[in-house]
Amino acid sequence: MPMFELPESMKTLQTRGVALWRASLDICPRQIRRFRQLLSREEAARAERLLSETHRRRFVAAHGILRQILGGLTGICPKHLEFSDQGRGRPGLKNDLPFDFFCFNLSHSRDMMVLGVCLKGPVGVDVEWINPAADISVLADRFFSSAEARAVRSRSRESARALFYQYWTLKEAYLKATGEGIARLGDIEIRHRSDGGYGLADRGCSMDEKWTSMPVFPRPGYAGAVAVKFTGPDIAYINGMPVHDAFL
Repeated sequence: MPMFELPESMKTLQTRGVALWRASLDICPRQIRRFRQLLSREEAARAERLLSETHRRRFVAAHGILRQILGGLTGICPKHLEFSDQGRGRPGLKNDLPFDFFCFNLSHSRDMMVLGVCLKGPVGVDVEWINPAADISVLADRFFSSAEARAVRSRSRESARALFYQYWTLKEAYLKATGEGIARLGDIEIRHRSDGGYGLADRGCSMDEKWTSMPVFPRPGYAGAVAVKFTGPDIAYINGMPVHDAFL
């Protein structure tokens, strides 16, 4: 039996160019053993270097689910997928693919993962557990613009925390799509748009206006976002995009 709803997700990809999946990473030992057999030597070594057994188990789950989904989409055996570095940290596949363009991005936080796949251009995703103990005022002052930090501080406690993590994930999704790290988080400013989406102003470079970053809501207690390099009618769809479940 497939581990995810491939026909519907493939239809989404073919008609819209972009699709998202989410999955819980706290899965049964039998599935962990199964996924471990799919990993490359490099992936297995990366998992073993993690200090916590919980972190090792979740890494194996995330990369096993990634291989299952990409294998189903490309028609390649999950174990035979060969990953590459496309430059600036962006992942790719070395295998011959049945698509002119195929971009994917994975993010995981605690026991939740989100995967984005795009056939139109670069894609970045980010998911973050909303930490109730995080000092969001200090973090906003350090990483956000003065206007964004003021917006966070102007909210009530829970609303401020939700806004902080929404801004953070919108910025990081864009930086993952471009292949840059969070060191440039302060260069990115979120702009609210009339269509309910978000625009991005990048003070560190000449901004391509086609970039759009949108929030996604993988599960209560988490914030997420997807960034893509195109605009048009599909953006309204992304705003209400269903997130396909990778189920076990």
